[in-house]
Amino acid sequence: MTRAVIPVPTGDLEAARQASGAPDVTAYAVPRGSGETEHRSHGYAELADADGQLHVTELSTGEGFAFTAALAAETASRLLDGPPPGAWTAAGLLGAERVAALPGTTIELGR
Repeated sequence: MTRAVIPVPTGDLEAARQASGAPDVTAYAVPRGSGETEHRSHGYAELADADGQLHVTELSTGEGFAFTAALAAETASRLLDGPPPGAWTAAGLLGAERVAALPGTTIELGR
C-alpha cells in the first residue's frame, strides 16, 4: 500500500537505533487528512542489511492511545513475570508475538 508520509522526530528513534545497531533511523507519520482510515495507526520500518538486501516490516493497530495503553498493561504484566535485569524496549521485552497479539494488531514481515 502506498501512503503519503512525513518524517517526524520521536523518542523511539534512539531506542530503534540502539536495538537494531543501524547507523541511521528515520520515523515517518501519515499526515492527518491524507485519506487514512480513522482510528488506525501504522508503524513501518525498512532496512538494508550489509549485503544491500531490503527488509520491511509494518505494524497496524487500532487507535494509537488505546494501543499504547494495551502495550503498557502487557509490559507491566511481563515485568511481574521477572525478566532478566536491564533496560528493555517493548519489542525486546515482549517479542513480536506478544505485541501482535494485542487487540486489533497485525505485523507483516518482508512485504
